[in-house]
Amino acid sequence: MGLKYSNKWRKHHQLYQQFLCSPLTPTFCPIQRTKVHEMLRDLLNDPHNFRHHYKRCSGAIIMKVIYNIDVSPSPQKDFYVKVAEEADKNLSLLGAPSAIFDKIFPLIYYTPTWFPIIGPIKRLLLQTRELTRMMMSVPFDVALKNPISYQVDMSEHC
Repeated sequence: MGLKYSNKWRKHHQLYQQFLCSPLTPTFCPIQRTKVHEMLRDLLNDPHNFRHHYKRCSGAIIMKVIYNIDVSPSPQKDFYVKVAEEADKNLSLLGAPSAIFDKIFPLIYYTPTWFPIIGPIKRLLLQTRELTRMMMSVPFDVALKNPISYQVDMSEHC
């Protein structure tokens, strides 16, 4: 299910055209190539952890291109990976309708965290909210401190 044709759709389409179809996209190829080579090397060393290597590779590419942050190969060492995995785990524990819990049960805002049954759910919701805020704000703050400037080099292509 996609967006209906509206102002919101036009804004998304404009951003897509501006950033993903720009002359800058070939500059991301060396980053992608490096991260894929790291993933392949990790797969040779530890083929049983394919899912971890694949998730790390895709996350590392995104973090490097968008925020200029290098993700550590070890998930135990990397703060960003830990936060993302913890938030993902919490969201899966809450289930699919976790995004609308507060709309379905508005009383959850006013229920104390010690209250039986609802208390643990509220604590998990609050923890997940904080983790998702950290996932968005911490890399952004790092990127503001270390701005990236990409140079367009049309001679190198993927």
